[in-house]
Amino acid sequence: MIELPENIEQMSLSQMVLSHMIKRYTPATLEEVQYYAPLMVEEGEKNLHEMALKFSTKFLRTGRPRVRAFTNSYDYLRSSYQKRTSIVDKILPYLDNDWKGSMLRIYPTLDPKTNKKKRRDGFAGELKKPGKYVEFAYSNNRNKDAILIAVRRKDSLRAVRKMAFRLLQYQINEERKNSGKPQFKQKRVAIDDWFGIKIVGLGVDQVNNQIYNGLYPNLAAFSLKADSSIEQYNDGRVLKDQPPGVDNHYLAGVGGKDKLIQIKVHPILAGPQSLSEIALTDIVNFLAGEMDHVRFSQTRENQLMNFINSKRSLQKKFRLYCNRGMEVLVEVPLRRRKILQPGKFFD
Repeated sequence: MIELPENIEQMSLSQMVLSHMIKRYTPATLEEVQYYAPLMVEEGEKNLHEMALKFSTKFLRTGRPRVRAFTNSYDYLRSSYQKRTSIVDKILPYLDNDWKGSMLRIYPTLDPKTNKKKRRDGFAGELKKPGKYVEFAYSNNRNKDAILIAVRRKDSLRAVRKMAFRLLQYQINEERKNSGKPQFKQKRVAIDDWFGIKIVGLGVDQVNNQIYNGLYPNLAAFSLKADSSIEQYNDGRVLKDQPPGVDNHYLAGVGGKDKLIQIKVHPILAGPQSLSEIALTDIVNFLAGEMDHVRFSQTRENQLMNFINSKRSLQKKFRLYCNRGMEVLVEVPLRRRKILQPGKFFD
């Protein structure tokens, strides 16, 4: 059973959406939720801004970092790659049979100066389509602990579709519990990373020793508290003996993807309803992971649609849940605000 707070004011944005998907609000309650939703988005963006400033001072060693904003994956990926250190090029020859190597080798093909024979359409053309809203901060301080700090808010429609998909899988798993039929690998239905910030370090040791140890034990100094209420689903990577709010994927073995440390936090004064995710990773895994995410986004979309289209009843439920989810977010402004540059908007 999915447990949700009864009081709307205690719900996170994801929980508001999910609650309406499951049981449908009354018109009066829906109106109240539609009032709170844009305020929560604004508050979440404000929290990200404050965290980015504090983390910049701590890990970029500057209170006035340089900032870049992007509206598509092509520019974001190319700019991120340009921030790489020599370690990326040194390690690449040793990654011939590793998924990271296959992802890292795509980056040079995006440079029109070094790859003039490539057509303008295809993969690069897909990456240039607008819809990726992300910013990162960086500095030229030689003593910095982090290479860059990236921030983003999840796209509303994509978030709703993801939750609708997970809700359907959850419901099917519940039906199959005593039937002996195989179940889907279950992830938490209410997403925890609507608001996310990523701190990218040079290497794995630096991420664990300097960034993690400089951040997690000192969360209170950043006016943050680790969230211990997140239910962790066992997907083969999560270890159960980790500190509250922490999911260290580096500890899951040599193989696998998504090598990072995830920390779920909320402002001390705001409470769990104002949840954000801090991700710590090294530059090699960051670049490989970002490319993997966009490279196979269409594959994941195809998997979702194959699942939904397998039964008419699933199509009907999926549309219903998506419509209800977007009803909650109808008052959230379509024009995206910049998080690192308050008062400005993405073009």
